[in-house]
Amino acid sequence: MALGRLWVALVLNPISPVARTNIERAVQICIDIASHVSSMNRLQPKSSGESFRLLADNGMLDADLATAMIKAVGFRNVSVHDYVKVDWVIVMKIAEDGVDDLKAFGRWAKDLCSDTAPPHRGGDNSKIEHPTAHR
Repeated sequence: MALGRLWVALVLNPISPVARTNIERAVQICIDIASHVSSMNRLQPKSSGESFRLLADNGMLDADLATAMIKAVGFRNVSVHDYVKVDWVIVMKIAEDGVDDLKAFGRWAKDLCSDTAPPHRGGDNSKIEHPTAHR
């Protein structure tokens, strides 16, 4: 099935809320990871989106990826809190194009847990407490 036909099927089908919910969940997982890493590095974000910006400002996350994730947080907030009627065209655009940003953040988080972790602020990885350290 071509992507265009899949898009039409999802928009016209009751499965659309499933796509919306899964995007919300994926973004929330990214928020939780960014908040945790921010906290581990004694950064104090005042919002979910700010976690990504602080990680970028401190050289721990690519700035373009941080910007994309901040936009994803905005979508998640609108979707979860029903600020406005959900535009299914936007949901499908995110499902088609935004998944790459979520995957990129996932790779960043995976690298953080490996021996080749991205640098923490100051460039010394030895101060990063890896999530697997307390198992």
